Amino acid sequence: MKNKVLLLIAVVCSLGASLAIADTYQRDMDHGVQYSQKKVSDQIYLLEVLRHNKVNFARMNMFATRHAYKLCQGYGFNIEYLGGVEEYDTKRQMPNRILPSLKVRVSCPTQPLPESPEQW
Repeated sequence: MKNKVLLLIAVVCSLGASLAIADTYQRDMDHGVQYSQKKVSDQIYLLEVLRHNKVNFARMNMFATRHAYKLCQGYGFNIEYLGGVEEYDTKRQMPNRILPSLKVRVSCPTQPLPESPEQW
């Protein structure tokens, strides 16, 4: 009986932890990534792209760029990398190393640039 109670408590705790993660992170199905974003001010966002399911750095970086374009509603944004940048030989030199998530700060311009370069 005691084992069943302990098992039930373990299951409830694990469900609670997974629900908490689901609430804080969003999914982008097109890029196959999980991410979280925090709005710091009207023009500044903090974005964390989780490294899981063997998502490579190129896909994480492409998502960050496209998401910055969407957040800022156009061009002229700046992306500052805060952590998680992978070097070219990292996987070959350290194949079992657990790499950190990609963390960036997105700064939007006060007025987005026009869509076509001819209008700049």
